[in-house]
Amino acid sequence: MITLFGFITLTEVETFLIHAKASATKEHFEERGIVEQRIYRMVGENRVAIVNTYNTLEAAQRHKAILESPEIEAIMKPFGFQFPMNLWIAEFA
Repeated sequence: MITLFGFITLTEVETFLIHAKASATKEHFEERGIVEQRIYRMVGENRVAIVNTYNTLEAAQRHKAILESPEIEAIMKPFGFQFPMNLWIAEFA
Protein backbone atom coordinates (compact mmCIF):
# COMPACT_ATOMS: atom_id res chain seq x y z
CA MET A 1 0.00 0.00 0.00
CA ILE A 2 1.14 3.51 -0.84
CA THR A 3 0.11 6.59 1.14
CA LEU A 4 -0.14 10.21 0.01
CA PHE A 5 0.04 12.68 2.87
CA GLY A 6 -1.23 16.20 2.28
CA PHE A 7 -0.85 19.01 4.78
CA ILE A 8 -3.01 21.99 3.89
CA THR A 9 -3.45 25.41 5.47
CA LEU A 10 -6.97 26.81 5.08
CA THR A 11 -8.71 30.07 5.84
CA GLU A 12 -11.87 28.17 6.87
CA VAL A 13 -11.50 24.56 7.99
CA GLU A 14 -15.23 23.93 8.49
CA THR A 15 -16.04 24.94 4.90
CA PHE A 16 -13.36 22.60 3.63
CA LEU A 17 -14.61 19.69 5.77
CA ILE A 18 -18.16 20.11 4.43
CA HIS A 19 -16.87 20.11 0.84
CA ALA A 20 -14.53 17.16 1.48
CA LYS A 21 -17.28 15.02 2.99
CA ALA A 22 -19.66 15.84 0.13
CA SER A 23 -17.10 14.83 -2.50
CA ALA A 24 -16.02 11.62 -0.73
CA THR A 25 -18.01 9.35 -3.01
CA LYS A 26 -17.13 5.88 -4.22
CA GLU A 27 -16.89 7.22 -7.77
CA HIS A 28 -14.55 10.04 -6.72
CA PHE A 29 -12.25 7.59 -4.95
CA GLU A 30 -12.29 5.04 -7.78
CA GLU A 31 -11.47 7.73 -10.35
CA ARG A 32 -8.35 8.70 -8.38
CA GLY A 33 -7.38 5.20 -7.25
CA ILE A 34 -7.99 6.00 -3.58
CA VAL A 35 -8.59 2.93 -1.41
CA GLU A 36 -9.10 4.84 1.83
CA GLN A 37 -9.07 8.47 2.95
CA ARG A 38 -8.75 9.98 6.39
CA ILE A 39 -8.83 13.66 7.24
CA TYR A 40 -7.31 15.03 10.42
CA ARG A 41 -7.83 18.52 11.76
CA MET A 42 -4.79 20.06 13.45
CA VAL A 43 -5.75 21.07 16.99
CA GLY A 44 -5.72 24.82 17.45
CA GLU A 45 -4.72 25.52 13.83
CA ASN A 46 -6.34 26.21 10.47
CA ARG A 47 -4.70 23.16 8.95
CA VAL A 48 -5.72 19.67 7.97
CA ALA A 49 -3.83 16.51 7.13
CA ILE A 50 -5.36 14.35 4.42
CA VAL A 51 -4.12 10.77 4.27
CA ASN A 52 -5.01 8.80 1.14
CA THR A 53 -4.10 5.15 0.62
CA TYR A 54 -3.61 3.62 -2.85
CA ASN A 55 -2.90 0.13 -4.17
CA THR A 56 -0.14 1.36 -6.48
CA LEU A 57 2.59 3.97 -6.54
CA GLU A 58 1.41 5.03 -10.00
CA ALA A 59 -2.08 5.89 -8.72
CA ALA A 60 -0.60 7.98 -5.89
CA GLN A 61 1.77 9.77 -8.28
CA ARG A 62 -1.07 10.55 -10.71
CA HIS A 63 -3.21 11.99 -7.94
CA LYS A 64 -0.29 14.01 -6.52
CA ALA A 65 0.37 15.48 -9.98
CA ILE A 66 -3.28 16.50 -10.27
CA LEU A 67 -3.19 18.14 -6.83
CA GLU A 68 -0.05 20.09 -7.77
CA SER A 69 -1.45 21.37 -11.07
CA PRO A 70 -2.22 25.07 -11.67
CA GLU A 71 -5.82 24.11 -12.52
CA ILE A 72 -6.42 22.67 -9.06
CA GLU A 73 -4.84 25.70 -7.43
CA ALA A 74 -7.25 27.97 -9.33
CA ILE A 75 -10.22 25.80 -8.32
CA MET A 76 -9.26 25.45 -4.66
CA LYS A 77 -8.15 29.00 -3.79
CA PRO A 78 -11.77 30.23 -3.54
CA PHE A 79 -12.34 27.45 -0.95
CA GLY A 80 -9.65 28.96 1.27
CA PHE A 81 -6.69 26.76 0.34
CA GLN A 82 -3.34 28.40 0.87
CA PHE A 83 -0.66 27.23 -1.52
CA PRO A 84 1.65 25.50 -1.87
CA MET A 85 0.28 22.35 -0.29
CA ASN A 86 2.81 20.07 1.39
CA LEU A 87 2.40 16.68 -0.33
CA TRP A 88 4.51 13.58 -0.01
CA ILE A 89 4.22 9.91 -0.90
CA ALA A 90 5.36 7.13 1.43
CA GLU A 91 5.13 3.39 1.81
CA PHE A 92 5.07 1.34 4.97
CA ALA A 93 8.63 0.26 5.80
